[in-house]
Amino acid sequence: MEFLTRSLEIMGQRRSECQLEHSGHTADIVVWRPGLTAPHGSAAFDDVELLLGQARELAGPLIDLARDGMGGFRAGVYEGAVRSG
Repeated sequence: MEFLTRSLEIMGQRRSECQLEHSGHTADIVVWRPGLTAPHGSAAFDDVELLLGQARELAGPLIDLARDGMGGFRAGVYEGAVRSG
């Protein structure tokens, strides 16, 4: 099951990259990949509260990374990682 889940994650990332390549010339696109970790796998609903907490922890820092200093955002892909423990 982990192999299938990871395959779907990679496929989703590649799709996002392809969409960015094709539409990047017409729009400034910002993608946040927070790197959330779910102990029971991404297909389980057991970790919703944990994932929400991780997302809240990373939202501010990832948004700050993308800010351009003039009230807007720099186009690009911004990745983060949740502190373990």
